[in-house]
Amino acid sequence: MPKESKSEFVKLKKLVREFGEAFCINTDPILKKQILFCQSCNCEVNCGQKSQVKQHIKTQNHRNSIKNFKSKQRSVAECFNLSQNEFNSDLCKFMVSNNIPFNKLSYESFKGLFEKYTKFTVPDESNLRKSHLKNLYETVIQEIRSELKDQFIWLSIDETTDRFGNYVTSVIVGSLNANQEKNKIFLLNMEYIPKTNHLNIIQSITNALMLLWPEGIQYGKVLLLVTDVANYMKLLGKN
Repeated sequence: MPKESKSEFVKLKKLVREFGEAFCINTDPILKKQILFCQSCNCEVNCGQKSQVKQHIKTQNHRNSIKNFKSKQRSVAECFNLSQNEFNSDLCKFMVSNNIPFNKLSYESFKGLFEKYTKFTVPDESNLRKSHLKNLYETVIQEIRSELKDQFIWLSIDETTDRFGNYVTSVIVGSLNANQEKNKIFLLNMEYIPKTNHLNIIQSITNALMLLWPEGIQYGKVLLLVTDVANYMKLLGKN
């Protein structure tokens, strides 16, 4: 590129930065040269001198058109952000429901597939954790409450260890209503406990039932408790 063209391009970039988003650099299709273009007025702006750009900004036509331009820019941005936000939320739900670790989001092959076939940007895993995972969790808990509302339930609890040796309890629940879908089982809660004993298991059950009935545990609706035959499980049943 000739020095004159580089110098002209730098000048145009400075004008765009100075006079705002309504201006951009375009290429004249006939003269094949770069020009300063006003997007709000849809016209080329003479820019031999900065005063010419200022004169254009002061015209009544520009003042009227810039208001419409900014309004449209806001509307487009809001629509795009909403769509991107919905995409992020749906992507979070898709990954959680299919047991796909969030670190897969950093894989180029994973990102490339979604970005190739959609107009959206694949978010960083921290975005999903901070902005969408909690909302998804609360939505699922609310769905479980709705499914089991005013129904008698059965409950099962089991304990295991993770790969670091920490103790983890899982509580699942289901309806005892004859009309309820038989295979509809809900994982209500998982949590770490400091030690495997009947007191900690009881606390895990209590915490799970508080999730199901936040306004007060309805013990009278828990008609069946299913566990293994470990001594601490039998002890918690007696308690």
